[in-house]
Amino acid sequence: MQKIVRTKRSSISISMLLVIMMVFSLFTGIIPTAQAAVADNFTAETLTLQPGASAAAMNFAWYSDRDDENNASTVKIAKKSAMNGETFPVNATVVEGALGDATAGKSWHKVSVSGLEQGVEYVYSVSNDKFIYSEIYEFKTGSAGSFTFAVVGDPQLTTGNQDSTSNYRPNGEIGTTKQGWQDTMSVIAGKGVNFIAGVGDQVDVSLTVNEAEYANFFAPAEMKSIPFSPAVGNHDRNDGFAYHYNIPNEQSFAILTGPDYGNPSNPQAEAEARGNYYYTYNNALFVVLNTSSYPTSTAAASLVVARFDATLQTAVSANPDYDWLFVQHHKSTASVADHLADRDIQYYVEAGFEKLMDKYGVDFVLSGHDHVYARSYPMYDGMPDKTGASGEPNVTLTMGGDGANYAVDPKGTVYFTTTAGSGLKYYELFNNAGNLYVKDNIYYPYLVNGLFGSVEYMKGNIPLSTAKYLQNKTPGFIIVNVNGNEVSFAYHDLSAEYLNTPYDTYTVTKSGQNEEVIVVSATVSAFVTKLNGNKNDLTITVTEQLSDGTTNDIAVTFSINNNAADTYSVGPYIVYVDTKGNDQIRDCRIVEMAEAA
Repeated sequence: MQKIVRTKRSSISISMLLVIMMVFSLFTGIIPTAQAAVADNFTAETLTLQPGASAAAMNFAWYSDRDDENNASTVKIAKKSAMNGETFPVNATVVEGALGDATAGKSWHKVSVSGLEQGVEYVYSVSNDKFIYSEIYEFKTGSAGSFTFAVVGDPQLTTGNQDSTSNYRPNGEIGTTKQGWQDTMSVIAGKGVNFIAGVGDQVDVSLTVNEAEYANFFAPAEMKSIPFSPAVGNHDRNDGFAYHYNIPNEQSFAILTGPDYGNPSNPQAEAEARGNYYYTYNNALFVVLNTSSYPTSTAAASLVVARFDATLQTAVSANPDYDWLFVQHHKSTASVADHLADRDIQYYVEAGFEKLMDKYGVDFVLSGHDHVYARSYPMYDGMPDKTGASGEPNVTLTMGGDGANYAVDPKGTVYFTTTAGSGLKYYELFNNAGNLYVKDNIYYPYLVNGLFGSVEYMKGNIPLSTAKYLQNKTPGFIIVNVNGNEVSFAYHDLSAEYLNTPYDTYTVTKSGQNEEVIVVSATVSAFVTKLNGNKNDLTITVTEQLSDGTTNDIAVTFSINNNAADTYSVGPYIVYVDTKGNDQIRDCRIVEMAEAA
């Protein structure tokens, strides 16, 4: 078997270093701390942070060379205020985690730290062997109350250049995707964000793990101080997602294979099953869904949508007290460019993806895939709420829309699509460059004026959902501020025009006055009042548990014969009751609920 040789980290062996430290302590009476064992050339590869399960937690992930000495995963963490110059605090907390085999010659390391104080600066260092630690890094936890985060999509890091049609040329020429991503991250960090919500396609190569692309993605120093929550995009369907990220509350689902997924064996099926997870940040719940797969029918898509339903149900049940519900995923269902007629996206919609957003009252959906910026109207049951819209939408090949910039208690979900974070490539509108992926879809997308399909879209008919859009062929991002009952969005890109002044702003306020109260559950009871002769009165009561914590009773009395067994209409409910003798109830249950009027 070929021996895997680790990268040399010190000019002396660990055992020799231990001997030297023991002799040092005998002569000086000082016991060296683990900080003394930091080696100058130990760098934690692809080190990154992910949000923990809550704002008081943080997840860490990194790579190392795979060998017998790299046999642990530990994070040493302390408050920055406890630092003594450049010396790590001796009372630092050390937390152990997990490790495993990654790509050839590499191991992954993951550690989760909880119980952090909010609004505090922390320092940390990582180790592969509990002895030699990395250099010291730092991050700051968000304060309780309001917070700010960024939304980035499709960095799709390569080892090459940005789109040849890019308008972003800071040095007068097209730069690399690595440089574009670094520039984006630097600007985002300057906005003071608490974390970054990714919406997929962090790297470009899909079938295999291209570690050079991952190295470019994790290259910005900001990746070591600002937590990044990734979504699985179609270009992330490989084991690299599992190796490189430490995501909280991940849900486990069976792997789907078969011809409906493009290949009977589908080597990417495992990657398509992972990456459904959730986390909280103060008063908001974030649910991340994996829309990376390519179902070839509505029936196939329904199996994937069932995963989303289960993930959302678990998330909201575990965290019932949130004020705002965000969903992150990759393939936008409310975009405007070359992907909007794709049949896999059509099948997701037909299988009920957007109906799930209605079902769970999702406030905002954050997505990418189409390498363009777009914002929808509040959408409910497939229809837009155009309250406040300025009139007929301005439609051009680069920008347009008539959507209002604010909403109070909107009914429905607002869908955001964000552009390429590194500038790798951009997609045109209305088949401007002849690159619309599906030009013969006669059923989808749904457009204004009751139209639908690729052909009508290519004539310049805008999608029904679109309130605002921009194709500026420049790396961009969305800044989101959550402040109590108000959430505001601002779309920026790296151009001089929109770097500091956003192209689009949008604010949603919940007044609490028009909050919809829904029935959470219903129970039924019944009793018989004995009358003279062979007639009795049957009183049936349905008790509804409402979402605001109150109950509502619906009671109806029926005249029945002795030993009656029948169904009865009680408000919107059909109730079966079986009586025995004068006043006994043998069976009583709700068997059906009529459709709401």
